[in-house]
Amino acid sequence: MRSRLARLVLVSFAVSPTLVACDEAELSDCARINQLVVGDSRYCVYPGGDRDGQRCPLSVRYPIDLPRGYVCASSPQTAGELPIEVCALFEGGCVPAADAGDAGSAATMDAFVVDAGPVDAMPRLDARPPDMGPTDAGPRLDAAPRLDAGPRDAGPTDLGPSDAGSCDGPLADELASGAQHACVIADGALFCWGSNLQGQLGIGTSVGDVPAPTRIGMDIDWSRVAAGEQHTCGVRASGTLWCWGDERGGRLGLPDGTYRAPTRVGVGEEWIAVAAGIDATCAITRSGDLHCFGENGFGQLGNGTTTRVTTSDAPSVGEPTTWRAVDIARAHTCARSTGDALHCWGRNGQGELGTGTSGPDAGLLVPSMEIGGRDWIQVALGGSYTCARESPDAVYCWGSGSDGRLGLGADDADRSVPTPIGSPAGLGSIDLAVGDAHACAIGSAGRLRCWGNNDFGELGNGTRDAANTPLPVDGSRVWEDVSAGNDHTCAIDDGALFCWGALNGAPAAGPAADPAIPTRVCLPSL
Repeated sequence: MRSRLARLVLVSFAVSPTLVACDEAELSDCARINQLVVGDSRYCVYPGGDRDGQRCPLSVRYPIDLPRGYVCASSPQTAGELPIEVCALFEGGCVPAADAGDAGSAATMDAFVVDAGPVDAMPRLDARPPDMGPTDAGPRLDAAPRLDAGPRDAGPTDLGPSDAGSCDGPLADELASGAQHACVIADGALFCWGSNLQGQLGIGTSVGDVPAPTRIGMDIDWSRVAAGEQHTCGVRASGTLWCWGDERGGRLGLPDGTYRAPTRVGVGEEWIAVAAGIDATCAITRSGDLHCFGENGFGQLGNGTTTRVTTSDAPSVGEPTTWRAVDIARAHTCARSTGDALHCWGRNGQGELGTGTSGPDAGLLVPSMEIGGRDWIQVALGGSYTCARESPDAVYCWGSGSDGRLGLGADDADRSVPTPIGSPAGLGSIDLAVGDAHACAIGSAGRLRCWGNNDFGELGNGTRDAANTPLPVDGSRVWEDVSAGNDHTCAIDDGALFCWGALNGAPAAGPAADPAIPTRVCLPSL
């Protein structure tokens, strides 16, 4: 187990913050979270309201009582500014507000230093309206703070670390897994690797596969990325949406053409989240509107028709509402709205919509009903099945039960309503990822478990045997973020990127990797 000295140093803001004790801090609803890495510590910056001073339409859920070890700084909203809160996780406990002193001048907060002893996990607060994909799956505004809260698994299936040497590149922040390619954001830079038959890697060509992460352009302001089957989309800190790869069927929201490098989509909107499916894309604007475009043969775009949409300026999905997170798969889509209600639409042949019915005539063309009647904090879609997390830590799956993808043990029957998976308590309290036929979840202690199909070692337990219940993956690590594609899985441990399984038939972690166990993937230096 690694440990390091936690230190908060030299953080500057455009407003005058005041330090508060942990039990007094309130993490407000946030439209966007930008993760910053400074020295040995990570900081999460939370804009707590929109530019008009209203409560943000999107939010991130946190425990009502902050866990021991949070040190927070916050600021009131001032004219033309967003209120900010900054938190870091320390093993040594909270700093009382009375001991914090003056946090800075009217312009900055400087040199607030805490030496708190060893710490094994800093919080990663993800704004993925979802896995913002493949990233929810895709980017997600759905993940709670990463907490180091107990012992790791140490059983015969817990394989030790497989590090392919040291890495000098940046720390990974955000993951997205497509069908046969993967992308990661690190220090604002974007890297992709894997299949590139349609230019989905964004490197300017569509020739062959790329076995190692390759930087996309020179920009360092990427905040969200989502990977589909043969296309990719991302959001930048400015709120602009960019897509590239296979443009057929309108899945890029761009005119017919060739897009082998990131191209801006929807010039008139400010975007906060994006999800990429097989042949369609959905994205959420800062005002909470949901727009879907691409193929629509099963009504997966949610516009009441089965007609494809080729531009991003189509009418918003559903009745006027505020959408918080979205994920889209092959032929169905699910999204969370205000109040953590879950809605699903599109194909429902095997119960993947969770409505209690299934069959060729049981699909929905619009998000017309709530699913499960629970407070959902994350949703992730795979091939003909759906999984979601309920606050605080229960994981439910429904739809196709083949290959053990629902995690329900020997019973591999389809389910048409949300069904709790057979798992240890707290399995999904941090993050959830769903691939084509396998799924993974991270628990509150950073424990990762995966289940479902395993033909290429995508479960990461050293075998190629399918699992119908969640099995642990490398219990020596404190996993923070996970994404799953068709035949591969990637996850982050303290900024270090690991992958296993296969991308287009080759090991996801490169030629020297053992595809059946987590193997370190190094990112190029910036």
